[in-house]
Amino acid sequence: MRYTYALVEFENGQISLIDPLNIKFDSSLLNEYAFRDSEKETTKD
Repeated sequence: MRYTYALVEFENGQISLIDPLNIKFDSSLLNEYAFRDSEKETTKD
């Protein structure tokens, strides 16, 4: 038998295998996370 799992890292650093049907994507939450701006990191004046 074959199963598909998602590798998920939680906020506390714990990593788990999760059934993809149990994952809910909420793009409105993306603004709460601090992502690096790759353009600013690669561009030097």
